[in-house]
Amino acid sequence: MQNHPLAILVYKNRLSGLPRSADREPELQMHEIVYNSLDVFDDVDARPSSESYLGKIAGLGVVSLYGWISSTRVKVVVALSGSPTMENHNSRVKALLSKIHRLSVAAMLNCFQTIDAPFHSSTLESKLNDIASTFRT
Repeated sequence: MQNHPLAILVYKNRLSGLPRSADREPELQMHEIVYNSLDVFDDVDARPSSESYLGKIAGLGVVSLYGWISSTRVKVVVALSGSPTMENHNSRVKALLSKIHRLSVAAMLNCFQTIDAPFHSSTLESKLNDIASTFRT
């Protein structure tokens, strides 16, 4: 199973509460955190399930990682900072991951997109930026 990113977007203005490391940029630090969370997906792959939403898969300080895995084994990880303030937080995160998954499927359907290659889609990036700017924990 491949564990290489198809898309990574880090919103610096949304990284409040991430433990800072003097020798690493926030983007690299976030990449490492997300990559380390992929072990949870390997555990899920070992057991059959129809549920795509994995819920909270890891936490680091005030940053929580939530996971989604598709039937084709595409993994979506979202890191959210801050503590949940809405009572329907879990359903909102599930809807967020579902929306991101649908966007990634649409990007993969692009005839110019090479399978397993990083996404280079300004449309996808724009839509993800819109989602990130409107989502509140």
